[in-house]
Order: sequence, then structure tokens, then C-alpha cells
Amino acid sequence: MPGYTATDQQTLIATPDTVITVTANASVAHRIKLIHFLLGFIVPGDFTSVITIGNVTGLGTGDALSEVPLDPGDRASQAVATGNQSAEPTYTNDILDLPLSHRGTAIWWAAPEFEPVSDGSVDDGFGIKAGHATVTDDYLATIGWRE
Repeated sequence: MPGYTATDQQTLIATPDTVITVTANASVAHRIKLIHFLLGFIVPGDFTSVITIGNVTGLGTGDALSEVPLDPGDRASQAVATGNQSAEPTYTNDILDLPLSHRGTAIWWAAPEFEPVSDGSVDDGFGIKAGHATVTDDYLATIGWRE
């Protein structure tokens, strides 16, 4: 199973906003293996935001990101990674809500046999979003997956 990562940065706003999506461009299921999240590198403080990882349908509208293979010899990813969403994808359910201090970073590894799996339908996959009612700050997210 080839593995890939994609990373993007976004500014927190009051309404939760998607920093990154990974969706299928072929009928291939994706398994999330890693989420890395960093908050507060512009305005560190005693604030908390909730980071949500969820299933999405549709791409939304965002900038194309690079899907970086973990092994340079692997084929190109069968997924499409987008960031800096100007039109949100549709979230169908939340997989994980992670409260995180604005002075913190979090790394989430999926335990074996506990990986969230996409349904393998074209344009379906995963998204990561966060927001804060009163703080404008930047955050960074990386998602790692196998297909």
C-alpha cells in the first residue's frame, strides 16, 4: 500500500474553515494514518480551538496541493489534495474532534485496524477544519494516508 502526505496552512476564522482535504479521483479507498496539527505560531496564547477531522463528499473549491509519496518510487497518488478552501466541502460525519491549545501541536497516529477509511467513491474522502470565535491565527495541518 503506497503512502502519501500533504500539508497546508490556513488562517483561523470564527466559522470552522477547512485547511485540507484528501479526496479520491479514482475508485480507491484511502486510510488515514497520520494527522499533524500546529496552532498558535502567530498569536500563541491561552486559547483552545477544536480541530475536526471528518468524512467529506465533494471537493469544495481549493488550491491544488502536492501529494508527496513516502517512497519516491511509488506511483502517483490516486487522491487529490486541496487546501485553502474558498468553498467548503460537505462534511457527512465527524471522525475525530481534537481540542488543542494555541500553544500546542498534536500528532495523531491511527492504531492498526483503527484507521478511518474512505468509501472509495470519486470526490469522497477526508477533511480537516478548525475555527475560533475571537482569535485570528494561522494553523498548519499535515495528513498522511495509504491507498
